[in-house]
Amino acid sequence: MLDEAQSKISSFGSSHSGATWKPTLQIGRTVSLIRVMHKWVVDEAVQSCCPWHATIAVAQETIEEMKRFDCILQFGPDPACDYQCQKCGNLVASRDHCRNYQTGVKRKLTCPICNHQRMRP
Repeated sequence: MLDEAQSKISSFGSSHSGATWKPTLQIGRTVSLIRVMHKWVVDEAVQSCCPWHATIAVAQETIEEMKRFDCILQFGPDPACDYQCQKCGNLVASRDHCRNYQTGVKRKLTCPICNHQRMRP
């Protein structure tokens, strides 16, 4: 399973688009991880005081497993991202967040992590 996971992440690759991104802020990292963890179903057998801390424990186990992956020298920001949120520092791909896919109507670019509307290319 470790090899399969690593091959999937290696296939993402990254060719930094040439933009100079600032490091993502702690709040941006925290909120984006919480949003990902909300999509997980954690085994009820995980011993913890509550579902929140059970999910944190599973996230820590996952990170420990990922540390054993081989180096991925090309890993970096998603090359599809062309804007950075000025509040939390997460990257945004305008093609994914500027259009209402049901109506096709363009809308103002908003950070999917913190809902802030101040972006910079």
